[in-house]
Amino acid sequence: MLEIPPETLKDTFCRRIRAGQTYSRNEIADILVGTVRGYACLEECGCRNDKVRMETIFYEEGTYWPKVVDNSLIKSSTNYKVLQKQGYFSRDSETVYLSPEEFIGYLHFKDEPVTNEKSGVFALGVSILALCLMMPVNCIYNTEQKIMNTAMLKSFIKTAGNTHGKFV
Repeated sequence: MLEIPPETLKDTFCRRIRAGQTYSRNEIADILVGTVRGYACLEECGCRNDKVRMETIFYEEGTYWPKVVDNSLIKSSTNYKVLQKQGYFSRDSETVYLSPEEFIGYLHFKDEPVTNEKSGVFALGVSILALCLMMPVNCIYNTEQKIMNTAMLKSFIKTAGNTHGKFV
Protein backbone atom coordinates (compact mmCIF):
# COMPACT_ATOMS: atom_id res chain seq x y z
CA MET A 1 0.00 0.00 0.00
CA LEU A 2 1.29 3.44 -0.94
CA GLU A 3 1.73 5.86 1.94
CA ILE A 4 2.04 8.91 -0.30
CA PRO A 5 -0.14 8.92 -3.40
CA PRO A 6 1.86 9.39 -6.59
CA GLU A 7 1.65 12.69 -8.40
CA THR A 8 -0.62 12.90 -11.37
CA LEU A 9 0.24 14.47 -14.68
CA LYS A 10 -2.15 17.29 -13.78
CA ASP A 11 -0.18 17.94 -10.57
CA THR A 12 3.08 18.43 -12.46
CA PHE A 13 1.31 20.35 -15.25
CA CYS A 14 -0.24 22.84 -12.80
CA ARG A 15 2.99 23.22 -10.85
CA ARG A 16 4.90 24.03 -14.03
CA ILE A 17 2.28 26.54 -15.13
CA ARG A 18 2.54 28.32 -11.75
CA ALA A 19 6.36 28.33 -12.02
CA GLY A 20 6.32 29.56 -15.62
CA GLN A 21 8.07 26.38 -16.79
CA THR A 22 7.39 24.26 -19.85
CA TYR A 23 7.94 20.65 -20.85
CA SER A 24 10.78 19.89 -23.23
CA ARG A 25 10.12 18.01 -26.45
CA ASN A 26 11.87 14.94 -24.96
CA GLU A 27 9.75 15.05 -21.80
CA ILE A 28 6.55 15.24 -23.83
CA ALA A 29 7.73 12.38 -26.06
CA ASP A 30 8.53 10.26 -22.98
CA ILE A 31 5.12 11.01 -21.45
CA LEU A 32 3.36 10.21 -24.72
CA VAL A 33 5.26 6.99 -25.45
CA GLY A 34 5.03 5.72 -21.87
CA THR A 35 1.34 6.46 -21.62
CA VAL A 36 0.54 4.83 -24.96
CA ARG A 37 2.54 1.73 -23.98
CA GLY A 38 0.73 1.53 -20.66
CA TYR A 39 -2.71 1.85 -22.20
CA ALA A 40 -1.77 -0.64 -24.94
CA CYS A 41 -0.93 -3.21 -22.26
CA LEU A 42 -4.20 -2.54 -20.48
CA GLU A 43 -6.14 -2.83 -23.75
CA GLU A 44 -4.50 -6.21 -24.39
CA CYS A 45 -5.83 -7.33 -21.00
CA GLY A 46 -9.32 -6.15 -21.91
CA CYS A 47 -9.35 -3.00 -19.76
CA ARG A 48 -11.33 -0.05 -21.13
CA ASN A 49 -9.77 3.39 -21.49
CA ASP A 50 -12.74 5.59 -20.59
CA LYS A 51 -10.89 7.45 -17.82
CA VAL A 52 -8.01 8.91 -19.84
CA ARG A 53 -7.26 12.35 -18.40
CA MET A 54 -4.38 14.06 -16.64
CA GLU A 55 -5.75 13.05 -13.24
CA THR A 56 -5.53 9.34 -14.06
CA ILE A 57 -1.99 9.35 -15.47
CA PHE A 58 0.64 9.23 -12.75
CA TYR A 59 3.86 11.08 -13.46
CA GLU A 60 6.57 12.23 -11.14
CA GLU A 61 9.21 14.69 -12.26
CA GLY A 62 12.45 13.02 -13.27
CA THR A 63 11.05 9.51 -13.55
CA TYR A 64 10.81 9.66 -17.36
CA TRP A 65 7.89 7.25 -17.69
CA PRO A 66 4.32 7.83 -16.62
CA LYS A 67 2.26 5.12 -14.98
CA VAL A 68 -1.23 4.12 -15.97
CA VAL A 69 -3.47 1.94 -13.85
CA ASP A 70 -6.28 -0.47 -14.64
CA ASN A 71 -9.32 1.83 -14.59
CA SER A 72 -11.23 -0.57 -12.36
CA LEU A 73 -8.64 0.15 -9.64
CA ILE A 74 -9.12 3.91 -9.81
CA LYS A 75 -11.93 5.21 -7.65
CA SER A 76 -13.09 7.62 -10.28
CA SER A 77 -15.86 8.08 -12.78
CA THR A 78 -15.57 7.80 -16.54
CA ASN A 79 -14.87 11.06 -18.37
CA TYR A 80 -18.49 11.21 -19.45
CA LYS A 81 -19.79 10.78 -15.89
CA VAL A 82 -17.37 13.41 -14.55
CA LEU A 83 -18.91 15.97 -16.88
CA GLN A 84 -22.42 15.01 -15.85
CA LYS A 85 -21.46 15.82 -12.26
CA GLN A 86 -19.30 18.92 -12.66
CA GLY A 87 -20.35 20.59 -15.90
CA TYR A 88 -17.79 21.48 -18.51
CA PHE A 89 -16.23 24.74 -17.46
CA SER A 90 -16.23 24.50 -13.70
CA ARG A 91 -13.22 26.31 -12.21
CA ASP A 92 -12.12 23.31 -10.11
CA SER A 93 -13.03 20.77 -12.74
CA GLU A 94 -11.02 17.77 -13.72
CA THR A 95 -9.22 18.01 -17.04
CA VAL A 96 -11.64 16.08 -19.22
CA TYR A 97 -11.37 16.04 -22.99
CA LEU A 98 -14.17 14.25 -24.79
CA SER A 99 -13.95 12.88 -28.30
CA PRO A 100 -16.26 14.58 -30.83
CA GLU A 101 -18.76 11.69 -30.49
CA GLU A 102 -18.73 11.91 -26.70
CA PHE A 103 -19.08 15.70 -26.78
CA ILE A 104 -22.11 15.65 -29.08
CA GLY A 105 -23.59 12.81 -27.01
CA TYR A 106 -22.98 14.80 -23.82
CA LEU A 107 -24.83 17.81 -25.24
CA HIS A 108 -27.79 15.87 -26.63
CA PHE A 109 -28.11 12.66 -24.61
CA LYS A 110 -26.69 13.49 -21.21
CA ASP A 111 -27.82 10.31 -19.47
CA GLU A 112 -26.41 7.81 -21.95
CA PRO A 113 -22.66 7.79 -22.53
CA VAL A 114 -21.66 7.89 -26.16
CA THR A 115 -18.20 6.47 -26.62
CA ASN A 116 -16.12 4.28 -28.86
CA GLU A 117 -12.73 2.59 -28.67
CA LYS A 118 -10.99 5.74 -29.97
CA SER A 119 -12.36 8.11 -27.33
CA GLY A 120 -9.42 7.50 -24.99
CA VAL A 121 -6.96 8.10 -27.84
CA PHE A 122 -8.57 11.49 -28.51
CA ALA A 123 -8.51 12.37 -24.80
CA LEU A 124 -4.81 11.48 -24.56
CA GLY A 125 -3.99 13.44 -27.72
CA VAL A 126 -5.68 16.59 -26.44
CA SER A 127 -4.01 16.15 -23.03
CA ILE A 128 -0.61 16.01 -24.76
CA LEU A 129 -1.60 19.09 -26.77
CA ALA A 130 -2.31 20.91 -23.49
CA LEU A 131 1.18 19.92 -22.25
CA CYS A 132 2.74 21.33 -25.41
CA LEU A 133 0.84 24.61 -25.06
CA MET A 134 1.08 24.74 -21.24
CA MET A 135 -2.60 25.60 -20.89
CA PRO A 136 -5.94 23.81 -20.68
CA VAL A 137 -7.60 23.65 -24.09
CA ASN A 138 -11.30 23.38 -23.16
CA CYS A 139 -12.05 26.15 -25.66
CA ILE A 140 -12.01 23.53 -28.43
CA TYR A 141 -15.59 22.84 -27.35
CA ASN A 142 -18.36 25.33 -28.14
CA THR A 143 -21.22 24.38 -25.85
CA GLU A 144 -23.45 27.25 -26.99
CA GLN A 145 -23.38 26.24 -30.66
CA LYS A 146 -23.06 22.56 -29.71
CA ILE A 147 -20.06 21.97 -31.95
CA MET A 148 -16.36 21.26 -31.71
CA ASN A 149 -14.30 24.37 -32.41
CA THR A 150 -12.17 22.65 -35.05
CA ALA A 151 -10.56 25.92 -36.18
CA MET A 152 -9.26 26.46 -32.64
CA LEU A 153 -8.11 22.84 -32.39
CA LYS A 154 -6.22 23.11 -35.70
CA SER A 155 -4.66 26.38 -34.56
CA PHE A 156 -3.50 24.77 -31.30
CA ILE A 157 -2.05 21.79 -33.18
CA LYS A 158 -0.16 24.12 -35.51
CA THR A 159 1.20 26.15 -32.60
CA ALA A 160 2.30 22.99 -30.77
CA GLY A 161 3.94 21.69 -33.94
CA ASN A 162 5.83 24.95 -34.41
CA THR A 163 7.03 24.82 -30.80
CA HIS A 164 7.80 21.13 -30.35
CA GLY A 165 7.87 19.61 -33.86
CA LYS A 166 5.99 16.51 -34.91
CA PHE A 167 5.88 13.42 -32.70
CA VAL A 168 5.43 10.94 -35.52
